[in-house]
Amino acid sequence: MAIKVKLDSAWTTNKSMDAVFEVRAQAENAYNVLQESIARINEKVASASFSDVDADIKAEGQEIISILTQSKNALDGHAAFLTWRQPK
Repeated sequence: MAIKVKLDSAWTTNKSMDAVFEVRAQAENAYNVLQESIARINEKVASASFSDVDADIKAEGQEIISILTQSKNALDGHAAFLTWRQPK
């Protein structure tokens, strides 16, 4: 059974499992913050003010950006859980 169907069922049958829905909400928040952080970092790296940064610092930053991007990409596979909304 798809995760959306399970979440909908838990919600509508009053088996809301507050802890589960709190975890889901926190996971969604973390995903959104990660997505926004990646966008802001990439914007800053692309700016002219970043052009004079030491090459080793840039390389370290790029490794971190890669890790963040890989994490976001891995979470993309769980979009049904992360973006679930309670049924109306």
